[in-house]
Amino acid sequence: MRIVLLGPAHPYRGGISAFNERLALELQNEGVDVKIVTFSLQYPGFLFPGKSQFRSDVPPLVGKLKIYRKLNSVNPLSWISTALFVKNRLKPDVVISRYWHPFIAPSVGTVLHQLRLSGILTTAIVDNAYPHENIPLAKPLTRYFLSSIESAVTLSGAVTAQLQKDLRFRKPILTLFHPLYDQFPNPVSKEAARKRLGIPEDRIVVLFFGFVRPYKGLDTLIKSAALIKTEPVIFVVAGEFYESPEKYTGLIKELSVRDNFIIHDEFVPDNEVHWWFCAADIVVQPYKSASQSGITPLAYYYNKPVIVTNTGALPEQVKHMRTGFIIPPDSPGELANSLKYFIEHKNSLEERMRAEIERIRQELSWNAFARALINWLKQHIV
Repeated sequence: MRIVLLGPAHPYRGGISAFNERLALELQNEGVDVKIVTFSLQYPGFLFPGKSQFRSDVPPLVGKLKIYRKLNSVNPLSWISTALFVKNRLKPDVVISRYWHPFIAPSVGTVLHQLRLSGILTTAIVDNAYPHENIPLAKPLTRYFLSSIESAVTLSGAVTAQLQKDLRFRKPILTLFHPLYDQFPNPVSKEAARKRLGIPEDRIVVLFFGFVRPYKGLDTLIKSAALIKTEPVIFVVAGEFYESPEKYTGLIKELSVRDNFIIHDEFVPDNEVHWWFCAADIVVQPYKSASQSGITPLAYYYNKPVIVTNTGALPEQVKHMRTGFIIPPDSPGELANSLKYFIEHKNSLEERMRAEIERIRQELSWNAFARALINWLKQHIV
């Protein structure tokens, strides 16, 4: 089988790039001929909210992959030339795209339409049926993209339900899971990680990790901190802000919890991820809305329990009181109560949750994901 993955990859940074690269490697391990076609331009600078779209390092697994930078998201001539390159040069049996935002629907959707007309099987891993923010023309753009594929793969039942119910997608859907990232550095001791980051060893460390965007509920976390500021807790926020940090630093000051927060307003490269997770006792995702998240599998990889909100597919990844806690969204009081419970029962909870997380780690492997995907694709290749 020859597969082309169409979507973000090196040198672009972020969770989808990391996912595509790791998936390509696992497919190769299963004997599949895999190529990745990524963007020559993903977002114009004025549309990208962060400091950079690119990573400064080259992850080791990239050297094992064939990655072609071809697709310019705003140049229609590039859409046609990319389709011709994939069809005539790479000659795949299947093209698997990623769909996460309506902005990429015209470019990626047009490429897939052209390939589908050529008899190539087109499918997509749909990360989000809807964007996290209000985007003009989101629904018609998404429908245009969906019309370019013959089937879809989702990483959660929640996204599958959105495709079937809200977008009337009537083509085959394979519902899988978000595998555990395992391409990051091995765990280190909590003591070593805290020494490296300058975090006190005598505190309970609560980690909020990843890009800071309005839907991720950092304001909820700050309000919850004010309810338990007498507890021995440090809240660590590690990730680049995609909006004004003053919105949050102002709230921290207003609620008098400056001594309870460490803010690292920078993108965390892959080779430093382990320091932050290994320093933590628990990882929080107080999201106000979500599809699924790569943070929970990352926390599980480092054997850390999580607190997530009951939105999107986040609850699908967590077993309440066994691998973490599930709370209502936008509820500082419930978040504070869960943290207090964790602090009070930390020793017994950690032992029990680590055992359960270890069991789940085996279920959410890349090998299981790749094999399920390959078997499903074989049923649809004519």
